[in-house]
Amino acid sequence: MKRIAVLAMVALMVTVLPVAAGALTEEEAAVLLLLGEKIDALDGETVEEWTAVHAEVVEALAALKDILPDLDYAEIDAAVAALGAAIEGGDIAEMEAAAAEVAVAFAALEAEAEAEAGETPEGGVSTGGGGTAGNDPLPFIMFGIAALVLAVPGAFYLRRRSQN
Repeated sequence: MKRIAVLAMVALMVTVLPVAAGALTEEEAAVLLLLGEKIDALDGETVEEWTAVHAEVVEALAALKDILPDLDYAEIDAAVAALGAAIEGGDIAEMEAAAAEVAVAFAALEAEAEAEAGETPEGGVSTGGGGTAGNDPLPFIMFGIAALVLAVPGAFYLRRRSQN
């Protein structure tokens, strides 16, 4: 019976540990999501609209730097600065191109944040996601359930067999 308990514990550990290990905290994930939303909203028809959304991106980026100070912000800082320069220049086409560069830099920063937290980046290499498949916990959960479903009847079978 002790072997069954040990097997059940191992099955649960195999199921739960990969899911729980190294995830971004709720606060880190929220600030990262907020920055992503602000970058997705980079758009406008006038310089004033672009200035307002740029200020929101700068503010969200500062909040992320406070929460995750160990990330490499050089690329996104340069992209945000280039966007600011394009806004000062007043050319909408340049602003849109600079906004696209900010989005690419954010994808790389997001992948770095997930990698430092121990998560597998998602998405293709061209998107800055690290080129790996998703980080879906469902296979681990299903494996754990299958292990338990097979271990319990097997243990009863072996116990009955040893008693005969």
